[in-house]
Amino acid sequence: MLTLSLVGKLLITLALVGVIVTSARLRPPRHLVERSLVLRLLSVGLATYLVGVSASMTSRHTLAAISYATGVVVCSLTVWLSRGSDSGVPETEADPLEPDGPQFDWDVFERELSDYARSTPV
Repeated sequence: MLTLSLVGKLLITLALVGVIVTSARLRPPRHLVERSLVLRLLSVGLATYLVGVSASMTSRHTLAAISYATGVVVCSLTVWLSRGSDSGVPETEADPLEPDGPQFDWDVFERELSDYARSTPV
């Protein structure tokens, strides 16, 4: 029977945490990935988790660990691919203070709020 030492388990855990962090922090793909591909990858990731659950229930711990690790890697890849865009503007050049939607007029809001506060008895 194949068993992993504590050091081996820690290395696998660190590798999986590294994969998760990398998928969240890595620059998104330059092009948008088809939604159908993302959904298929997500399905594969979830299916490997189900294989892991089934293996855990039947005391096949090595297969379960491999299935869970594969699911983490596939789902992390799916998260990274889903972040792609075709906007043409690099993410670092976008101005977060200039939203694309309609602008909110705070001066009008404050005037209307003060008018309402004066007209409403306490």
